[in-house]
Amino acid sequence: MDIKIPKNHNDFLKLIDKIDTELKKRNVPIYGRPIEAAREFAKKLKIEIKLGPNCQAIPNRYDGDSLAGHIYEWYQKRYGERLKINFSPGSAAIIIRGDVWKINTPRVFGVVRLTSDRVLDKYPAIKKATFGPNPPIYNILRSIEGFPSDLALTLNNSELAHILSFAKYLLDTLHIIEYLRGKKLPLISEAKADYDSAVSYIFMLPPQYGLSKWGSLQFIEKLLKCFLSIKGVGLLKTHELKKLSVLAQENGLPILSKSSIEKVQCSAGVRYGENVFTLEEAVDAHHASLIICNVIVVEIMKLVSEKAKNITK
Repeated sequence: MDIKIPKNHNDFLKLIDKIDTELKKRNVPIYGRPIEAAREFAKKLKIEIKLGPNCQAIPNRYDGDSLAGHIYEWYQKRYGERLKINFSPGSAAIIIRGDVWKINTPRVFGVVRLTSDRVLDKYPAIKKATFGPNPPIYNILRSIEGFPSDLALTLNNSELAHILSFAKYLLDTLHIIEYLRGKKLPLISEAKADYDSAVSYIFMLPPQYGLSKWGSLQFIEKLLKCFLSIKGVGLLKTHELKKLSVLAQENGLPILSKSSIEKVQCSAGVRYGENVFTLEEAVDAHHASLIICNVIVVEIMKLVSEKAKNITK
């Protein structure tokens, strides 16, 4: 049933309360509900809504920016400080001109077109969630922590293309992981924590490259064990990714890149400083883990979808 534009404040309150209750039932976290509520209004009313703190709520007007303002204002009054959270799906390390930099991936609300432009200020920061045919442009270089504008100006087209390609791949993968976390699947949350630790160890002072590589290994180990668990396969008590990947492949997982597995694999002794790794080796393991991860989580999504279809039959 389509939602009609509210005629007065009481109508609006009834609608927003109903939508918020539905979002609770869908286990949408508090910080994500303003966006999801705006998405619901836009979908039902078949209009474009741009949600942001600059939208002004005009009394007794419930369309356009005013409707967005009322939604934003309602959530601010209802949940206050609970809405404040780091919205980034995650970070990653990338080497540019021989130095390592951290990309704090942006939270994409609605539709956004990514680009990589050497002029950092060419595209302004996106402050509104847009649902419609004309997505705003976001310069991914703005997400590189502390990246100097003078250095950005010197990047060549090949470097810009590489950064953009990596950022798109990273965002897609992290969003899938986030979706799976919402399904409360075994070991997904723990795997994401290992991924985050692999990144943070690279930027620790002093950096812990061995522990970063171990985090990347644990990340993939848990994802493989999640896949096997969903398949109903007894888990091997091993840190050998090759053994786990072979078992997973025997149960339907596509063949994983041998070179990527080799880049991630390391001994448990790295936790005690028994092996010394370089920045390049830690970042290689980190990036290889993303490549492996993407294959695994796509297959897990298929399993989740198939299970949901079987339940509804």
